[in-house]
Amino acid sequence: MLDTNAKLEIMELFSKYLMYVDEKKFDAASFAKIFTENAEVIIPSKAKLERVCKGIKEIRDNHAVLFMEVKFSHHFSGDFIFTCNSETSAEVRCNLAGFYRSFNSDNEATISTGIVNFSAINTSDGWRIQGMQRKDKFAYNLDINTQNQEVFIL
Repeated sequence: MLDTNAKLEIMELFSKYLMYVDEKKFDAASFAKIFTENAEVIIPSKAKLERVCKGIKEIRDNHAVLFMEVKFSHHFSGDFIFTCNSETSAEVRCNLAGFYRSFNSDNEATISTGIVNFSAINTSDGWRIQGMQRKDKFAYNLDINTQNQEVFIL
């Protein structure tokens, strides 16, 4: 079984991945801190079948292409559930939401929600993601009035 520290390290690993995506840090050094060399990531696509990316280079290249049209994004995750885990590996499920604004529109944003399943292994360099699949459940397009800059906090 995973101890609490290992679970926290895996949760932080996934949060760093989301931070790198939001910051568009698709360089080799950043993604090598997240994925194993032979990792496999399945990316959902509205235009065609899911895209299967194998290896760090293909994973980061596909992320870079996907985010070329994104002006900014913000992701957040929660509700991590650990299953089939040992001291050196874990299967994880979590909820994920992402907010996206494209370069094509100043008045439209997209919110996408769903789940992510990923496997992580403990390597000599720390925990790394070995496999990951995102399953979007809902996507919403929002028409935002950018002229009104007021923000309300409840």
